[in-house]
Amino acid sequence: MEYILGALAVYKLLQVADLLLPKEPMTWVKVVAGIVASYAISFLVDIENMVLGGLVIATLAGACHAVLRCLTLMGDMAFRKSLK
Repeated sequence: MEYILGALAVYKLLQVADLLLPKEPMTWVKVVAGIVASYAISFLVDIENMVLGGLVIATLAGACHAVLRCLTLMGDMAFRKSLK
């Protein structure tokens, strides 16, 4: 459960940081920030194996971002098709 909550916290942290920045950061900056935030959450939650915990949290946060992005793009595509 700590992994899922940590992944959602990392995802939301990166989403809020992306909204607050005036310019779109490069992709590698987002990836590195996500990994650093994952290890920070892993440390704060006090997961036993911090190395594995940080990787799991980063992977789950990336999967959450990918699924939500895919659903958004599919919704946009369906909306555009309905206008034609």
